[in-house]
Amino acid sequence: MQGLTVYAPFLGILSLIIAWLIYGYVKKQPNGTDLMKELEEAMVRI
Repeated sequence: MQGLTVYAPFLGILSLIIAWLIYGYVKKQPNGTDLMKELEEAMVRI
């Protein structure tokens, strides 16, 4: 079981890379309809 602890740092780095890729994918998506943009502006103003 102790041998598996060697993989922990590599799995952590892999997880960060996957999270970064998902973040980039989400950021590239359109903002949505006009109604969604209005709701977004209303939430930011609060």
